[in-house]
Amino acid sequence: MARPTSRQKLGYYPTPPAVVDKMRSFLGFPDGGCSALDPCCGEGRALARLTAGTRALTYGIELHPGRARAAARALGRVLSCGYEDA
Repeated sequence: MARPTSRQKLGYYPTPPAVVDKMRSFLGFPDGGCSALDPCCGEGRALARLTAGTRALTYGIELHPGRARAAARALGRVLSCGYEDA
């Protein structure tokens, strides 16, 4: 059973920027563009940072409506639902 704090946050634990930067160092994006999806995007900051400076089209899915609204400001397209409903 999840802790009360975890339940309240709906299991929301944003990826720290330093971790996103480390992940980015292992990735290459094609010059012609690509699609990038984060199925649990939170506020969209991680995927936005990960794809900054690329021609990637960004997509996110977020269960929490407030975080989905924030993600919609950071990413190209966002669905506010569970990933299994997307």
